[in-house]
Parts: sequence; structure tokens; C-alpha cells
Amino acid sequence: MRFYTAHLRHEITGSNLLLVKEGFCWQAFIFSILWALWHRLWLVALVMFALQAVLGWGMGEMSLSPLAQSAGSFALALIFGIFANDFRRWTYERRDYRLVDVVGGGNLEDAERRLLDELPELAAELRP
Repeated sequence: MRFYTAHLRHEITGSNLLLVKEGFCWQAFIFSILWALWHRLWLVALVMFALQAVLGWGMGEMSLSPLAQSAGSFALALIFGIFANDFRRWTYERRDYRLVDVVGGGNLEDAERRLLDELPELAAELRP
């Protein structure tokens, strides 16, 4: 069973509900900056790009072996994969989404269904 955090933002036309998976994000580990851009995490993508550039430049200046440079890049990607969903939550919080609940399910649809079953008043607020 996977766990998701549910985030809600009220708007003039209704409400938006977003579910974010807890735990490691393989897509962010592999695609880092592209993943951040896909999820509209502009600031996170910019910081990730800057970190990769500084890390690459720094390791080149230190004349590290290719194996050490690969290890450094792998470590940065691993850290990003671990914290990627937390970066999403942080960005949603900055965009006025509030944490509604933590819900579990076999997949995203099951978790959403379970959330709306537990909080039926939430279903009435959502825009179609």
C-alpha cells in the first residue's frame, strides 16, 4: 500500500485537489530537472540546474577521476529522488494549497476514492 498526502486549494471556480505520493521518486531520480519542469516546480528546477552546474564545475576544477565525478552526480540524483515529493509539497504550500489528509491506497485512483469516501464534503467542493 502506498501513502499519499492530499492537498486542496480553493479557487473562485471551485477547488483543486492534488495527491502526492510519499517516498522515493524514481522519475525524479532519473530525469531530475525534466521531472521538476513537468510538475511546474520552476524554482526547484532552477536550483537543481545550478547545483548540477556547480557540482560539475567543482569536480572538474578538483581534477577528480571520472569515477568520483560519476559518484558525485549519482549522489546528487539520489538526494533529489529522496526529497522530490517533499519539494512538490513545499511548492504546493507556497501556492496556497493546504494539507487535507494522508491517505493510503494501492494506486493513486484508490487513494483518491478512499479520500472522497472518508471526506464526502470534499467531493462537493471539487470542480468537475
